[in-house]
Amino acid sequence: MSLAHPSSRMLFATIAGLLLLSTVAELFTPRFGSGFFAKLFSVNREGNIPTLFSTFQLLVASGLLAVISRDPRLRRTSSVWPWYGLSAGFLFLAGDEYLQLHERLSHLPFERIDPRLKTGIFTFSWVVVAIPCVLGLVALYGRFLTQLPAPSRRRFLTAGALFLGGAVGFELIGAALYSASEVRSAYLLCFTIEEGLEMAGVTWFLRALLLHGEDAGWRLQLTQLPSPEVTPPSHPPQIAALSRD
Repeated sequence: MSLAHPSSRMLFATIAGLLLLSTVAELFTPRFGSGFFAKLFSVNREGNIPTLFSTFQLLVASGLLAVISRDPRLRRTSSVWPWYGLSAGFLFLAGDEYLQLHERLSHLPFERIDPRLKTGIFTFSWVVVAIPCVLGLVALYGRFLTQLPAPSRRRFLTAGALFLGGAVGFELIGAALYSASEVRSAYLLCFTIEEGLEMAGVTWFLRALLLHGEDAGWRLQLTQLPSPEVTPPSHPPQIAALSRD
């Protein structure tokens, strides 16, 4: 059995479970006054189980990219450097996810450039830096994407759309809701979708990497070990007879 399909199903099921636990934690924490469950499971908090899960996913993606980059049969592109770049990028994203480095960019004085860069959709103003970086990466990796086999290219683009739709798209929507002091439930729904899309995007990318390798002859398979069989002895056991002389 291919490893891509069962592993992605397991990861998607884990994501659904984490989002459910996060929603329950955020809805019931104000009512019962205990923040422990929310600290443990809320996708809007740091250093908890969803954070560790996302960090783990990004580290696995970085490792798979490093493995693919070392084998030209798996790369299936003319240059190795885009693969190395992606591996390093996902390693950086894993560190950023765990340490929340991008949040520190929101403390920079962007309002000195334009006061609007601290309000509305730019309330979480790290996106002011993120958006040009994303556009630059898209331009930089355009040729790399055209060299990929069509199935891999579609999967990579789908994964990128899911991840960026959450990390940037719903981040902008959530910032607007937060800035306008909208109903808490609307903001809760927004950041839950945001984190869910990010995790789903990485899961889809992991699936895309495994299928990319399998299409090139890389075989990572789940096999069921045969149950041990008891083989009867070839000769019946000998029973020694005790005799008295």
